[in-house]
Amino acid sequence: MLKKFFSYYVPYKKLFAIDFICAVISAILELFFPIAVNMVIDQILPQGNLRHIVMFSVLLFALYLCLDFMPSRINFSLNFSESISMFNLFIKIS
Repeated sequence: MLKKFFSYYVPYKKLFAIDFICAVISAILELFFPIAVNMVIDQILPQGNLRHIVMFSVLLFALYLCLDFMPSRINFSLNFSESISMFNLFIKIS
């Protein structure tokens, strides 16, 4: 059954690879964000160095935007007809 499922992805190999890579990057960034916030709160804020606080705040905001933008960009890259055809194939499998 799994072999049959993946056979439907053959025409979309490139799209599937891009989606998978972006999902891995997104997961890594999702794990990194709390660690970075913890570092800022525990190490940067107590020092009181305003320049470092602003710099890390901007970096964390940029990271947040990347996490928020990446999935929407991937979904946007799928055109409507590909989405419908993949949905129809999924319905046939189940």
